[in-house]
Amino acid sequence: MTSEQPRYTLYGAPVSLYTGKARSYLRTQGIHFVEEHPGSKRYLEHIVPTVGRWIIPCLETPNGEVVQDGADIIDHFERGEGRALRRFSAYPDSPMLLAISHLFELFGGEGLLRPAMHYRWNFDEENLAFLSSEFALLVPGAVLDHDAFLHNSGRMRKAAVNFGVTPDSFDAIESAFEEWLDLFSASLGRSPVPARRSSNPWRLWADCCHVGASVPRPGAHDADQAKSAAGRQVGRADDHF
Repeated sequence: MTSEQPRYTLYGAPVSLYTGKARSYLRTQGIHFVEEHPGSKRYLEHIVPTVGRWIIPCLETPNGEVVQDGADIIDHFERGEGRALRRFSAYPDSPMLLAISHLFELFGGEGLLRPAMHYRWNFDEENLAFLSSEFALLVPGAVLDHDAFLHNSGRMRKAAVNFGVTPDSFDAIESAFEEWLDLFSASLGRSPVPARRSSNPWRLWADCCHVGASVPRPGAHDADQAKSAAGRQVGRADDHF
């Protein structure tokens, strides 16, 4: 990042899974940006009317263009006007590595969604105070309204159920996630840096943060150490870029 580089504005929140994907990409690529919460005046008076609804993440470019959706934000720098600002391409030249890269993106956005929702919304004793404070950033003026929090969090809990996160599936979700952690950690331990780059770690970073790093981990849960290790592993891969 240099002082001459134009500044972008990312509208999102620490509690947002998909903002995490865009934020990680911007940091990895050394893109000059500032982050604003979606309760800000600029977001409410300009971004929402431009996009047509309240949604995050959104990126405002130096020339005023608004890009919505994490994948489109990344493609703005991969294939669009911001291409000259990125450090390297997120898309490998090799067709095989490109397929693997897209597979990681699909798994990060969809395959890890159930454990992300499970660990966030099914451990209220540990997480509720954190979630309440973080959701305050999503409302105008960042003023916490208890009823608004209950309404919005209720929608997220219903979404989790619709994604298949139910008491009947808790054990299967946790077991599958812990198995993936073991496999992923072993893979990072064996893979050289170029291979790690082909997997684009920001595609997984958002979910690992959602599960572990950005949420108070249930201390009594068996996966506690494994989740912490996942954050370190993905972060270590991210540090190479």
